[in-house]
Formats: sequence, structure tokens, C-alpha cells
Amino acid sequence: MEGHEIIETVFEEYDETKGAVYYLGKSIELMEKCDRVVFMPGWEKARGCRIEYDIAKNYGKEILLLKEGEY
Repeated sequence: MEGHEIIETVFEEYDETKGAVYYLGKSIELMEKCDRVVFMPGWEKARGCRIEYDIAKNYGKEILLLKEGEY
């Protein structure tokens, strides 16, 4: 997106000694820097994404829900 910085919260490197809560915490930490949070289709099926959505909503982040084929 022109004029915007994209901050990816899907981590390519996964350390099995750290659990899902660790990575969720890292995603939430990155969300602090964002004005808008974008959710891909199927986000509602992932527990971490549902938590991120609730946080974004409760902390006044703009939320964009993409539909299939919009990305």
C-alpha cells in the first residue's frame, strides 16, 4: 500500500521451545505500531486472530476485513 508500512505478524521462524502465547504476545506488541489492522479471509477460525481482533476493536484500531480475492 502506498504511503503505508506493512507490519507482518505471521512469523516465518518458529521456535518450538516457545508456545503459541509467546507468538501471540509478539503480534500484539507489533499491533501497537499500527493504525489499521487487516484480517484475511478465515481469520475467525484462528484463536489468535480472534484475540487480535478483539484487541484491535477495544483499543480503537481501524479494522479491515478482506474478502476472498481482495488481496
